[in-house]
Amino acid sequence: MGEPIDLNIVELPNHVLKFEDGEWENYSNSLKPLGLNILLNSDCSTLQDNKKKIEDNHRRFCNINIHGKVHTYQQSCLCNLSREIGFSDDVLKNFIFRKSVQTFSPFSSALTIEKNFDIPNMFTRFFEERGKETEGKFHMMTDGEVGLVLQCCSEFWNGKELGILTDEVKKKIMEFYEKAISADRYVVAYSYGSTENYYSNIKANNSINLISSVEDLNRPNYLVLGDQSNIMKDKFNENSILSQQSFLGLIVFEYNPKENVRDFIEDLELAGIRFVYFSSLKYRESKAYAERLGLEIDWNACILLSSVGGYSEEHDIRARLPQGVENIRSHLENVDDIPLHVSLFAECTPFSVREMIKIFQDNGEVVCVIGSSMNLENVECFSLADIAVAVDPVFGSRRWKYNLQMNVLSAGATFNTIPCALNLHCDTNIYCLTQLVREARTLAENSKQVVNSLVHA
Repeated sequence: MGEPIDLNIVELPNHVLKFEDGEWENYSNSLKPLGLNILLNSDCSTLQDNKKKIEDNHRRFCNINIHGKVHTYQQSCLCNLSREIGFSDDVLKNFIFRKSVQTFSPFSSALTIEKNFDIPNMFTRFFEERGKETEGKFHMMTDGEVGLVLQCCSEFWNGKELGILTDEVKKKIMEFYEKAISADRYVVAYSYGSTENYYSNIKANNSINLISSVEDLNRPNYLVLGDQSNIMKDKFNENSILSQQSFLGLIVFEYNPKENVRDFIEDLELAGIRFVYFSSLKYRESKAYAERLGLEIDWNACILLSSVGGYSEEHDIRARLPQGVENIRSHLENVDDIPLHVSLFAECTPFSVREMIKIFQDNGEVVCVIGSSMNLENVECFSLADIAVAVDPVFGSRRWKYNLQMNVLSAGATFNTIPCALNLHCDTNIYCLTQLVREARTLAENSKQVVNSLVHA
């Protein structure tokens, strides 16, 4: 196995994707198989083939979320990345979309608490190649959870040719995957396969055998067919057409703070306002995202509000940091006031966040809460805070019942934000809050001077 190609991608306005490395074109030939997979396995290809309107927001929708949790990154359309690699829409004319297969594995060993109960899944589209010479030849384009995709592959693309997917290669891929997960990143695996017995394996049998991703093969895994309303159950075996694929590569996603948020937090600190981030993620993932926010993540920088588990780093253990929101008050009384100065709390629940707001207020702090207007769990936090600011999240439009859904969500947000003094649109610059703070302090100081003048007049 050769050295992996590691290229960073940035998103520009209007969903334009660009490689940060100016010399990425040296690897363009190595990226071609991945680029073709991305282009064909997106809604843009099937929508164009059916002469439907292509969505401007570049979202991919699937029915896996009916059966389990599906993250936003799994619904991200990367067709513009394939165009950056060198593909054009003319490529779509060479393929005819035939069928989609959505697979999820609810009993996979990869289903752990650390991954927030995400059900491992993968999505496969079958395309028939146009032309008399290639008639009847079908191409499988798959993306999904790394472990599940790897078990459906026997070969891998090394950038120049196909090689045998040995246990050593799988180990390196999984090490890269686990390292990315611990840094609060999300990984999607891509694979490709071809077959000439499409109808005999899918249409005739109406079910597909897969390699099991569970230790107990007696447990049923589920295969959701794109044109089936029922869930098919079947045993898994190595003769399945889906198990005869080649591993193409990985794409890593990460959630970055909104533009200017990092500078906004620094300005708050300079103004004497401490920013505190409550994260529902695990310890390591929370610290990774807090670092992108510009928060302190070193010694005594993060407190766990969950009583399950514990601190994983030695310096946090030696620091005798409290764990669990129920132990915060006793720590303040008997040990020190570190919880009042920490800017990051991990493994938070709505209840623990509300308790921390009360603790801050009981210790003389003025609390301003900033949260999503669409989250019902935020209503009590808004009500408890001395001042509350709601922010509308960014929504992608759906192809059906969009107006009705948005009207319902807007109505819900109206009720959620009743306790809030301000409700910011998703496009509003966050710096408007610092301007309000500046004006409020100016008015307060002027009011004091007026009162002093009247008293001493």
